[in-house]
Amino acid sequence: MCLITPKLQEKTTKTYNYAPRARRLAYARMTSFYENKWFSQVKITGSYQNSLENRLIVPSGVDYEINEEDQIDTWGELKFLSNLILTGILSQE
Repeated sequence: MCLITPKLQEKTTKTYNYAPRARRLAYARMTSFYENKWFSQVKITGSYQNSLENRLIVPSGVDYEINEEDQIDTWGELKFLSNLILTGILSQE
């Protein structure tokens, strides 16, 4: 991560630009219902997130530019079990 204060940035950098962040989000969920004593419902959710960010830095007094790119991929998983007996007990309280 590049931390440059605005005052320092003006003296040392001609250009410091951020491109808009690109994001991709997706998820899929499966739900199944059962009739047994252990559980009545199962939900499984899988998710994916991708984030891409670009920066262009041109330092003062030099003839080159610096292109930085951050790409982050995140995967997630959630499992949920529901029990009819437990749900009935909790709803009566």
